[in-house]
Amino acid sequence: MKSGTGKIRAKRKPKRLAPLPPLDVSQRYPISDATRYLKQSPKKTYELINKGLLETFKQGRRRYATGRSIAALSLPPAADPA
Repeated sequence: MKSGTGKIRAKRKPKRLAPLPPLDVSQRYPISDATRYLKQSPKKTYELINKGLLETFKQGRRRYATGRSIAALSLPPAADPA
């Protein structure tokens, strides 16, 4: 079937997300922001939650991650002094 208008559709541009502010360990962050801070996919973020590596809590219907747990996962492990 042909479309009736004959117009060519333009491709959609990907959404540009606003830059994230610096991580504050005393704040709470929605899972979508935690995913961006950790630079991982949402699937990987939920795997971290299920393994107990990312501390979260629910408020109403929304789930939040603590800034402290995001910082602990995003920082490289400390090197042992040799």
